[in-house]
Amino acid sequence: MRGYGSPQIRDGLIEDMRDYIVAMQTFGCSTNWPHGLQAAIAVDREAETMTVSDAFVDHICDLANWSISGGFADIFPEMRGHYDVLDQPTISASEGDIEWFLKQHAEQDSW
Repeated sequence: MRGYGSPQIRDGLIEDMRDYIVAMQTFGCSTNWPHGLQAAIAVDREAETMTVSDAFVDHICDLANWSISGGFADIFPEMRGHYDVLDQPTISASEGDIEWFLKQHAEQDSW
């Protein structure tokens, strides 16, 4: 399944978007991206831009790659079966050194 194509997920998001966002921030989720920040960001030196890489977009649009915490699943039971539910109440935020990433690219480029 790609994206939020499931009618249950789509309807839940439309009706309860605020609650969904608060639950995601409180209990956490993971896209289980194993390749790090370098592979998630596409740098176009000619255009002097950084965007989300196609590989990362493909990964996050596949709900099979996502995990939610047990706490999140308890609030939104309709999400069960669409996400991998972890046997833990919360999922910690991912560690990513964005400052290092930006500094590396600033040193490599004149922009």
